[in-house]
Amino acid sequence: LRAHGDAVHLLTCTLGEEGEVIPVELKQLEGHPEDLLAPHRLGELTEAMARLGVPFRILGAGAPHERRGRLNAGLSAYRDSGMAGSAAAARPEAWVNSDLAVAAALIAEEIEGVGADVVVTYDEQGGYGHPDHIQTRRAVDAARELLGDRAPQLWEIRLPESWAREDRAWLAHHLDPELGLEILAEDAAYPVSVIADDQVTVTLEDVDVLPQVNAALRAHATQVTVISE
Repeated sequence: LRAHGDAVHLLTCTLGEEGEVIPVELKQLEGHPEDLLAPHRLGELTEAMARLGVPFRILGAGAPHERRGRLNAGLSAYRDSGMAGSAAAARPEAWVNSDLAVAAALIAEEIEGVGADVVVTYDEQGGYGHPDHIQTRRAVDAARELLGDRAPQLWEIRLPESWAREDRAWLAHHLDPELGLEILAEDAAYPVSVIADDQVTVTLEDVDVLPQVNAALRAHATQVTVISE
């Protein structure tokens, strides 16, 4: 979108403190009691967005918040909830436990601040059921309700089934076994974010920007492995 002349802004609600860490040399960050993964991931995000030329903000950072305290050394107002049923999801400062009215008001303020015409977010089931993705969609919906006639269009992130099928076929022939990553069988169930091609209403596809997109993904070394030709 940015490459085609649109102004693009990223808003992130947590810093991903509960995510898995892929590289062995960074594994000590995973589950660290002082949440060292939070500032590290903030650094990854900063680098990724610099490679894309996209400004970003962290929801609630710098604003008074009843649950901030020393959370993430003041980097964010809300904490990664981890997966459903985990101990992290029970923490009061977890994003999944946020006051929806407060979160919606913060998001509405961000939307109006950049004059957004479109907001892009998760589907109602969070792509693959992640509690924070689901909460983000709830908060965005509530923010749009607050904005009423001033609300931007909503685009939810989906993947056409034909694309998902091509992805699996490509990975089956290109993934290095030494990486130790699992390949799903071609007939394995897709996540809920995958839908029939004829249900897709907006398609964004431009191979010319792939090098820049891959460069941004590589900045997220703790959680992303980029495999490309």
